[in-house]
Amino acid sequence: MANILYHVLEGSPDDPKKFLGKTERDIRVHWLLEDFTDGIVPSGAPWEVDTGQTNAQRIVLKHSTKAGARLPLHLMEVHFTFEPNGRKVADRLVLPYPDTNHIDFAPTLTDPSTFGTLQNHPDIQVRNMPGLNIFYLGFYMDKPPTDDNRLRIVLRKIINQNKHKYVLLAEGAADPAEEPVPLPMDGHDPNVQEDRFDPAEVDKLLRSIESKMLLTLLYNSGSPYIAALAKAIRDDINQVGAPYGLSVQLQDYPTWGDLVAAVKQVTGNMFIYSWHQRERRPGDPYNFLRALFHSRNIGTTNLTRYNNTQVDNYIFGPAQNFREALKIIRRDAPMACLIHWKRKAAYNVRVKDLQLNLGALPEDKLVGASITP
Repeated sequence: MANILYHVLEGSPDDPKKFLGKTERDIRVHWLLEDFTDGIVPSGAPWEVDTGQTNAQRIVLKHSTKAGARLPLHLMEVHFTFEPNGRKVADRLVLPYPDTNHIDFAPTLTDPSTFGTLQNHPDIQVRNMPGLNIFYLGFYMDKPPTDDNRLRIVLRKIINQNKHKYVLLAEGAADPAEEPVPLPMDGHDPNVQEDRFDPAEVDKLLRSIESKMLLTLLYNSGSPYIAALAKAIRDDINQVGAPYGLSVQLQDYPTWGDLVAAVKQVTGNMFIYSWHQRERRPGDPYNFLRALFHSRNIGTTNLTRYNNTQVDNYIFGPAQNFREALKIIRRDAPMACLIHWKRKAAYNVRVKDLQLNLGALPEDKLVGASITP
């Protein structure tokens, strides 16, 4: 066991054979299997699936048998164990080796109530990674009543008034988001400020529309932070909207995959979701904005179904100008920006030389990592 790294995934990958699904679970396995040059691994991925040990409860990787593979120096195997509960992930991280339920590496902690305990534990190293991401409240642009810009503006103003609370819920793992471009990405403007809550303006907007309505907010209940965030957003909108008959109810889904499937069916009226990259790219921030707002991605990554030809051209055309694109996007309000998540990765101190990039992916594909008994 001394040469085995136990790496936790929050559930099994969507594609258990080739790991080409879009979830982080798939990406983390595929990252160690992928054969490409990234400046650190010169040629050949170091790992391949051990089909004899892999089953419905775990994925086991062994040294690659491909010619030219750069083999790990110390580790013999990587065991991906499945644990969707953030509290249990924290509990298993602190189990003493060689308890069979222990884990060595959790690339992302999701339960804020565990952060303090792990950060103060002598056997756990917590890394704070400034992720390239945006968490947002998305509105369907082509479905009543959120197809009305006045309603979207009101909802965004309510969010902006209470954003400080949403940051506090994350226990130090979030920064407030004023725009979709995340904090560490080229092009982020720290001086941008979203429209602020003005009671008189909100009153005028709500009186100008048929505001007596019940909106359904979709969210992933499998994430403790997102569950708390959804309830806070519901309560904040209901508090402002009560005199006008505007209210929100929640619809939960157990996983991100279930949530996305429902959103692609245009279920409910709005949803909490995120978009992120695991590393910087030459085309940033255009690539980031293209995923969220370009019309060609409606129904895939553009989940708000935003469609604006001018924005398309600014993002992916001869007149590229992401600042002009963002001005129009801000006016059209397809989403309310919530937070930029600061990923907290954790591993046991017996893991040595674990190199992580912004997405908490092992930069050298675990070639140099080792485990001490």
